[in-house]
Amino acid sequence: MRSPRFDRLFPLVLFFAVFLCRGIGFSSAFAAPPVWTVDSLDSHLSFSGKDNGKIFSGEFKKFTPEIAFDRQDLAASSIKVIVDTASATTGDETYDRTLPGGEWFNVFQFPNAVFESAAIRYLGSDKAGVEGYEASGKLTILGVTQNIIFPFTLAVTNQSAHATGNLRLKRLDFGLGKTVDAKGDSISNDIIVRFDIRAHLK
Repeated sequence: MRSPRFDRLFPLVLFFAVFLCRGIGFSSAFAAPPVWTVDSLDSHLSFSGKDNGKIFSGEFKKFTPEIAFDRQDLAASSIKVIVDTASATTGDETYDRTLPGGEWFNVFQFPNAVFESAAIRYLGSDKAGVEGYEASGKLTILGVTQNIIFPFTLAVTNQSAHATGNLRLKRLDFGLGKTVDAKGDSISNDIIVRFDIRAHLK
């Protein structure tokens, strides 16, 4: 005949027995999303706009993405990108000379622009299996923080991933070029930011 004490302890003993038999199965359910290492040579962060109707474009040569991403656990996934604004280059001597200055990126006072995600949402996939997502979070430029949402696509093959996307920013929302063109009459207020990121699992 079993004692009342055995009846109380039996469910607990059974739980730990299952846990030990399944090994890491229990812990994996609570594991943090894997951290992806970005392939810097094959990843790009670019921007474009218009100056008196003429399209200009450039690229940030230095930026640091910190990506913890699990398609099965988007709630715990996160994206952070730190952009070295002094690394912006367009190939045009005039732009490259003025962009780091106080009228634009003011790199001495604000050396970095930073994006930090608050949520990532799955949007579905196409016939080729390319998945669509939407990341929302906060972007800080020149010390000004704005909420943004940007869609991106993701293709994963084995341990490698390729993400692409773009978003439209209002430069004046961050104070970029406000002393030069406060209304966007000459330099477009709309700036398109594009990213092409390749990464692999550590």
